[in-house]
Parts: sequence; structure tokens; C-alpha cells
Amino acid sequence: VMGGYYALIDGESNEVSVAIREHYQPRFAGDDLPSTDAGIAVSLADKMDTLTGIYGIGQGPTGSKDPYALRRSALGMLRILLEAKIDLNLNSLIDFSLILHLKEVDRKSASDIYNFMMERLKAYYRDANIDGNIYEAVLAVSPNSPLDFHHRIEALNEFTKSANSKSLIEANKRIANILKDSNEQLEELNPDMLVEDSEKSLFKATESLSNELSGSKNYKEIMKSLLNLKETIDSFFDNVMVNAEDEKVKSSRLALIRKVRHLFLSVADISHLSS
Repeated sequence: VMGGYYALIDGESNEVSVAIREHYQPRFAGDDLPSTDAGIAVSLADKMDTLTGIYGIGQGPTGSKDPYALRRSALGMLRILLEAKIDLNLNSLIDFSLILHLKEVDRKSASDIYNFMMERLKAYYRDANIDGNIYEAVLAVSPNSPLDFHHRIEALNEFTKSANSKSLIEANKRIANILKDSNEQLEELNPDMLVEDSEKSLFKATESLSNELSGSKNYKEIMKSLLNLKETIDSFFDNVMVNAEDEKVKSSRLALIRKVRHLFLSVADISHLSS
């Protein structure tokens, strides 16, 4: 705070003064975020520098001990990224910060730092009463940006409130189990091999949705669109035997349900939502 006043007296601009005053924010749970772009930039830089520097010399938190308040720094960073809606690649940020340190700082600690921050993010959602399975479903597809992660969480939280979500969650779990022993490279989706009405309908629906949703990051709209697949997927599993004796038919059916799974994986792995 005093640094902000000193900066003003020393002739610095108001923006610099405010950034100096705010750069430790948020200092605790519920504290205000920095109010300016400069304050946000300095706060993020300071917190990331501390995290990578301390972790990089093997002094990360152990158990309940956190002498350098790294949990607070990590949560403060994540709050800024989410609540100020800043879309940053967290992995790239960690790597870049590690490179700026002296060679004594372990560059290989990046994954440990990332996992540590993800645990803080999990605690953030737990405090917000978000089901832990929703967090795990999004974590399974490894979004690079915490803000992107957050948008997926919101979409999935809304999706689970739909009456049709339970059936789709179970279908995804079933698909995941079927594909567990399958080799994607050996699968080939040949529409001519799809002879049953139910599988033809599913193929047509997935093709249409794939084209419609390609490149979209509006996760709430994607999940709403995928809810419309419920009856088509149910009909497929009611009327079609995936592991057919004919290898070409089997290959096409496996490739078809994998395509369905990829549509859902564009948001999250909702098989994690199965109770």
C-alpha cells in the first residue's frame, strides 16, 4: 500500500501506483481482485514466479505445511484467471516462468506445479458446491486454460440437471467400456456396412452434429445439442449388436460409437459422472 503512495509522490502514473498497491491481491479467500490490467499482470507474474521458483527448488507444500503460502498464491492466480475471464494456457505459463529462473531451478517440476494448481482448482469448485465428478469429467480431457476449464464445468453442471442426462451418461460409460479393448487404428467407419435403421440414424445424426459443432467452444450449446442424441443412441443399443461376427460390420460399428464418444469428449468425459 505504501509503495503505491511512494510511486505517486515519485511522479509515477496513477496506473503504476494502483498496480503496486494491488499486486498482492487477492490476499485471502473472498478478497478483491486487482482492478486494473496492470495490477492483474503484476499479480499473476508475482504469484507464478513464486510458485515455480519455490517448487523448482523442491520446497513445495507437504501435508498441512505450506510455509511460503503457495496454496494461497495458486488459488489467487486461478481466481484472477476465472473471475477476470483471462484465457491463458497454464502449462505454457508454467514452462515460461520456469525458464526465466536460474539453472538450479528444476525445469522438470512443471507437471508437479500444474497438478498442484489443479488441486487448488478442485478445492475452488468444492467450495462452490460443484460435484467432484463434474470436475473429474473435465479434468479427463485436460483443457490447457483454466477459463476454458471453467466454461466446461458450467456447461456440464447445467447438463446434469436435464432429465435426459442420466441416460447419456450411462451410454457414454457403456461406450467407454466397449472401446476399452478396441484399437482405434484398426477401426474403419464404412457407411455401407451400417445396415440397421438404428445405426444409420445414429451415423446421420453424428455426421450432422460433427459438422455443426466443429470448432465451437460454446460448451453449453454443444451439450444441449448432444442431449438431442438420447433417443438415437438408446435405439442403437436396443437394436444393434456392436461386436458383430462380420469384422467389417464390427469395425464400422466400433468406429461409429467412437465418433459419438469424441463428440462428448469435445466438452468432457461424462462417463465420470456415472454414479
